[in-house]
Amino acid sequence: MTHCRRPWQRYSRVPERPAIIPVMRLPDLDLDPAFPDFNFHGLWDPTFTPGHGPNRTQLAEWVYRSRRGEEGARLDFANTMCWTLREETFRCFERAHGARPIRYDDWFNCKLTQFLELLVYERLSLTCGPPPECAQKPQTERPWEEGFLVLGPIDVYIEGDVQAAFAPEDNEVTLWAEIVSEVSSASGDRVAVLEGILTRRRRGKGTPKAWEWKRKKKRNDLIRELLDQGKDTLTICEVLDQHDIEPLPAMRAAGIDSWVAAWTHEGVNRNIQQLIAKQKSRKKPVKR
Repeated sequence: MTHCRRPWQRYSRVPERPAIIPVMRLPDLDLDPAFPDFNFHGLWDPTFTPGHGPNRTQLAEWVYRSRRGEEGARLDFANTMCWTLREETFRCFERAHGARPIRYDDWFNCKLTQFLELLVYERLSLTCGPPPECAQKPQTERPWEEGFLVLGPIDVYIEGDVQAAFAPEDNEVTLWAEIVSEVSSASGDRVAVLEGILTRRRRGKGTPKAWEWKRKKKRNDLIRELLDQGKDTLTICEVLDQHDIEPLPAMRAAGIDSWVAAWTHEGVNRNIQQLIAKQKSRKKPVKR
């Protein structure tokens, strides 16, 4: 599980028993200073310049306005979620700030956690922005108007539920807009409302989608690896058969279980061609 604890949040550490088998934990992405404010919004910054997207302060302002019924603010927050959670944005982050020892699904889970925790904030951790100096404490519910910058919510932890409820293939602006609207419209405990959404997702199609995405990722990673080795399509199909990779829906519809047999089938081989062409387009450019 990717841990996304916020360094400004207070929590008590419970002593743990010594582990018999050492477990390697993934890095805390929010300790990476480049991570929290690396967000994109297609209309906010059409040039997609790293660092020019909505930061945590802007996101908090949209949440505040969403709670007051502003539909535009809800759509802005949902659009930022959709653009930022894309794999292309993760690749852009790596190009702008250097490679990190994480995978795209780690990025997706931690970024989604960041958005959802901010969506249910009750208190915010703040710091003074650039001059003029701000007051010791904010005087209103809109600290960004008083010169404060938002670091994140305080005492909000939902990370244990996110991975079981959402997979990267769920990344659609309509889904996020519905969640933003439901949570921001709540008059009571917003954390409870969000937890209810996560529970429905886990009981519904969230978990099967996650498994389906993992199977597809394994297949696509294998194809890209073979492409990097210069393998031709027939060889790729042979390796996919050796690894018992699940057949495409078109292969099943034709009653074909073998990738090699599908490649020689006149009506199905174009589906394999499209799949491999798609993976070619997603290969990382070779640095020279």
